[in-house]
Amino acid sequence: MTNLIQQLIAQSIHHLENNSQAQAENLLLRVLQIEPKNLPALEILGLSKAKSGNYPDAIGHLKKAVKINSKNPSTLFNLARALSDNGNYLESMAFFEKSLQLNRKDLPCLISYAMTLEHLKKFDKALAIYEEILSGNINLADIWLQKALCLKLLQEYDLSLEAYTKAIELKGDYPEDHIGKGNIFMELEEYEKAAFEYERAISIRPNYAEGYSNLGVALEKLARFDDAIKCFEEAAKLNPGYVGAYLNKSRVVKALGDMDAAFALLEKAIAIDPLCAEAHYEMGSIALKKMSFDLGWEKYEWRWILPNLPKQEMPNKPLWTGGEPKNRLLIWGEQGIGDQTLFSSVFKELEGFDKKIIISLNKKLIPIYKRTFPKFEFRDLADPVSINEFDEHIPIGSLAKYFRKNVQDFEKTNFPYLADDPSRTTKLRDQLHEPKKMICGLACNSTNKMLASDKNFPISMLSPLLQLEQFKFLNLQYGEAGEKLLELGQANNTQVHHFPDIDLFDDLDSVLSLVNACDVVLSSSNTIAHLAGALGKRTILIVPYETGKFWYWHEINHHSLWYPSIRVFTQKKQGDWSDVMSEVFDFMGSLSFDR
Repeated sequence: MTNLIQQLIAQSIHHLENNSQAQAENLLLRVLQIEPKNLPALEILGLSKAKSGNYPDAIGHLKKAVKINSKNPSTLFNLARALSDNGNYLESMAFFEKSLQLNRKDLPCLISYAMTLEHLKKFDKALAIYEEILSGNINLADIWLQKALCLKLLQEYDLSLEAYTKAIELKGDYPEDHIGKGNIFMELEEYEKAAFEYERAISIRPNYAEGYSNLGVALEKLARFDDAIKCFEEAAKLNPGYVGAYLNKSRVVKALGDMDAAFALLEKAIAIDPLCAEAHYEMGSIALKKMSFDLGWEKYEWRWILPNLPKQEMPNKPLWTGGEPKNRLLIWGEQGIGDQTLFSSVFKELEGFDKKIIISLNKKLIPIYKRTFPKFEFRDLADPVSINEFDEHIPIGSLAKYFRKNVQDFEKTNFPYLADDPSRTTKLRDQLHEPKKMICGLACNSTNKMLASDKNFPISMLSPLLQLEQFKFLNLQYGEAGEKLLELGQANNTQVHHFPDIDLFDDLDSVLSLVNACDVVLSSSNTIAHLAGALGKRTILIVPYETGKFWYWHEINHHSLWYPSIRVFTQKKQGDWSDVMSEVFDFMGSLSFDR
């Protein structure tokens, strides 16, 4: 290396130390004109480009440096980190691993490697790296914090709390640590503890907008709605551009029944971030609830880019836009079984098209739909349909914007629009028959993780209903909730009949026959409610006031718009089931045997 090159490199380092990046990079480029394979110049220039976010150039220079000296752990690490920062996680792995083979004690490399593993969702491996680091130094507070975050992603909540506690012990009060602990308590539905942690974060950093917003969410879960609103307002005051504060306040205001105020808050969120999918989608939900279908269906399309939902790739073929299909049409299922059942109410109207129609649905539904709609070809949603088998496509949830444009369009649905196996249904009804008693099917819970705590009424509140002597009760609920329902029957000296040979989770064809064997069904918002509604079965649906109540449970004279046989009973106040359950008890008590 000549004296001139040494001087140029030294000057470039001096410029970088004084934040004169452009001058430094010009000097380094001059070095590389003279000596294209100068290792220090390539590496320093690569680091400078990475610092400014110009990762493609940074990666190019650092790859040249690694090619010159592939045994330098520092150079390998710098390239790996630039690749990772640019989102090239898989490519970065080999360089992290080569660097660590040469120097396993390089702490920054180990940390970056673990964080890249997290991006690749290899949380177990990332956790192992954090534990390896802590085995050498147990007092690294930041590593305890990273370990806590990793354990949360692994849903090891108790261990994550322990890691957060250790980080706080080592680091002292740090608001982000308390936010992290609060988030774990939210996952555990321990909302009082979550609120305490958020309040602790705010006490440390009084201008912490995110802390106020998180506290508001915890208070919302505790049904302290006025206090929650104050928190969201404080978050917006501290950070007027904080979209989350408006979204959260809108949700609570909607839970209190003020749809117009909620809509206005969503408009504020969109004014800040015009691409906020959650705000657009929630506006659509409000519009659909109010039966403003044009705006509602338009905004409903934002569901495809909602955060925290799995992204679903659309086929690379033209979207069907209604009218007569040009040739072969694919309708593909999305969301849950209940949603697929709901939107399939328009299938009868598709039978008039003289074109091949392929419909992919959850495999549990396929036996039912093959029987009901023999003209169509049904496929398992889990097995992608070949791109060569169709010319146009549409997701099932988008059908409604062409077939359900106004309230009158719902009158086109022919009930029942699902067909059970009549011989199986007759056999089940004969087994359940008891003179002068109505068969009442019970499905009391939803397993929707995000909304179950709001949607599900306490099973114990069915006790008075089980005393009504005009009913013979049938369990339609699978899982732990079904077991609790059977136990509740025993505790009330009432048999809740159960068919142990029918898989209530997987065998939906048999479940459909069970539902049709009933005279009446009582359900929360779940798959059973949709199946019963599609059969035109008299159904009592118990739903929350607002939070957890899906937009499609429209009511006209207390009956569902989508399923007129469903009578909807709604909470009078969010979180309070007592009044609605009393109303249900009185209604059921008025029913009499009419077969």
